[in-house]
Amino acid sequence: MLAEDVETTLRDFIEAFYKTPDGDLDEEQLNQAIEAILTSGRDTEKKFLKALRQYLGKSGLNPQDFDEQVAKQAFAKHLDQPIKVKGFGDLTLYEYIQLFRNVWAHYQTSFKDIDWKAIDQLLDAVRSIRNAIAHFREITPQQREQLKFCADFLDRHRPSVEVLEPETAKVAVTLPSPNFSAAINQISQLPGQVSSFIPGSWQLPQFMNGDSPCDIAEIRPPDEEVDPLESRYAPLAAWLQSQEQNKVTLAFQAVETIIQDTLPSSARKHRNWWANDTVSHSQSKQWLEVGWRVANINLSEEQVVFSRLSERKIAYADFFNTLQPKLEAVPDVAIQFVTVPQGGSWVQLTISAQDLPPMTCHINFLRRARLCISHYIGTGNRDTNRRIFEHLQVQSVQIEADFGTDLCWERLIGQQGARISIYREQSSITDPPEVLEEMQTWILETLPRFYKALAKPTQNAYQVAETKA
Repeated sequence: MLAEDVETTLRDFIEAFYKTPDGDLDEEQLNQAIEAILTSGRDTEKKFLKALRQYLGKSGLNPQDFDEQVAKQAFAKHLDQPIKVKGFGDLTLYEYIQLFRNVWAHYQTSFKDIDWKAIDQLLDAVRSIRNAIAHFREITPQQREQLKFCADFLDRHRPSVEVLEPETAKVAVTLPSPNFSAAINQISQLPGQVSSFIPGSWQLPQFMNGDSPCDIAEIRPPDEEVDPLESRYAPLAAWLQSQEQNKVTLAFQAVETIIQDTLPSSARKHRNWWANDTVSHSQSKQWLEVGWRVANINLSEEQVVFSRLSERKIAYADFFNTLQPKLEAVPDVAIQFVTVPQGGSWVQLTISAQDLPPMTCHINFLRRARLCISHYIGTGNRDTNRRIFEHLQVQSVQIEADFGTDLCWERLIGQQGARISIYREQSSITDPPEVLEEMQTWILETLPRFYKALAKPTQNAYQVAETKA
């Protein structure tokens, strides 16, 4: 863990150097830096030519007879290999050290102008110890102390966690706990910046007497249920996926409140626990799956900064921006976007048609590679939501007959609202373009039928619930 902490901290230094002014990772510049440190075929070619010249000289042959062009052709035919480009997360510790060396001038002042040779010797010792561990060799107490010293030394000088001004959080997944109010109170009482990150949709809306639930615009996408058999970090992934802002700072206590469980002791001791590892870390698999990564971690202050993966944001924006004109061109219904696609995983729509009442719907990419069309019942009153849902569920046979297939009737146990939805499985925003096109076709065919089957029954259900309120 200590060796991995060193590697994680080096990655933080490197990523911090390649951040754009708005805090996003400049992946193009980083990739160029990675290519520059990888072994080049040209370097090998130079060594090959040098070896040939040396051979000619020692063999008593005339070096002037050396045809460099012919030698290069022979090298290209028999020895040349293309550079294998690696992703940042696939680099070796040696390669991270080379990247760190290239940006050392930027950090040297904060390290009190220590010469790179001293840092290089320290990191090279860590690399040797890690290689010993990888080959299952026992390390000495002195080597263990070296690891601890290096991990602590780098951590003391690492880039600090940026204290962010909270952006307005318009949406969020409700906590997957029946004790909703208690959980909100827990977060509200946490120290530091955490209370300012309580999403607006966690504050239960208040409605004036006489308001009709049909007239109140929804303020969030459908809440995503978390299966009890899923990873205990699944609620954190669901919470992150629902965020509109691209970066959030959470205290460890806030993370524990969201997952309704305590973090392991290693999360407070080792930076590597927070590494964006898709292979061996069950926790990071959860947030990476929904397009988020740990951008910064401060163990002493117990704060973590999550940021949305820029490529995921672009993919969501492209998907919904190209979908929008197609939906607006659907005949016999008027479909308008309530939310502007800006890189989030969902959009809210209003749909209307002649002789049918308007209705709000959501299109949402969810975890576990699912695409969802839904109508969310969220009036701000749990009992009213229940009455609306039950009134509609009584008519489910007829509604599903009108729709043409089964629907999902979800009470969202432990949450305030309920929803009616239809899912397309095996549908991820990271799928190839042709599959994304199939998803859009599915939406264009499914959404109008979904609306027409539910519009009148939903209006009636809201009116009945309002009368009984």
